[in-house]
Amino acid sequence: MSALARDISELARSETARIRDEAATARDRLADERDASAEARDAKQREAAARDREHAAQDRRQAAADREAAARELAAEGVDYLTGALRRHVGLVAIQREMDRTDRTGETLVVTFIDVAGLKQVNDTAGHDAGDDLLRLVVATIEAHLRAYDIVMRFGGDEFVCSLTGVDSAGARERFAMIADQLAQAPGSPAFSVGLAERTAGERLTDLIGRADAAMIAARSGR
Repeated sequence: MSALARDISELARSETARIRDEAATARDRLADERDASAEARDAKQREAAARDREHAAQDRRQAAADREAAARELAAEGVDYLTGALRRHVGLVAIQREMDRTDRTGETLVVTFIDVAGLKQVNDTAGHDAGDDLLRLVVATIEAHLRAYDIVMRFGGDEFVCSLTGVDSAGARERFAMIADQLAQAPGSPAFSVGLAERTAGERLTDLIGRADAAMIAARSGR
């Protein structure tokens, strides 16, 4: 091969090598850009996820604040936040008002004392949320079978007192038998004991509730 031919060949190889080197550099640069782009996307996703978590935390804080505000408002109105029944002090006043009215009208008035059976066991085995659901179900079922002007009061943790005006003991017992039948068909078959006391002339509220309580204890013992 002549010297000229060798020179041309070497120049060609050098040019090819230069082109390949530039192409490799370009590929490296593109790879770096892709890596940076991927990292940027991950960072943005992480930032977005962090924003979502913060928004979710804000929502939860606001929801908790709303529940607390609702509980305060209901408490101020004398309503038990959990069950929707009247709170004890408000319910007692309402029943006394009904008693005063029936003194004038001569209508009958029946007080029922209700004990929800198995609440502690539900709380211990299934959790307090399940226990809360049980109480809500009992109250909702009671209210569905009573009239709008009948009084449903949460007397204690698992105890409720109702008053029915213009109904005698037999009528009240019939209503609560229907309530018991409906609850027996519900999941978990929540049960409760009921005692009834029809007011006698001039009887005080504490004595009337006491008689209903005693009747409930007797009914529970005989179950």
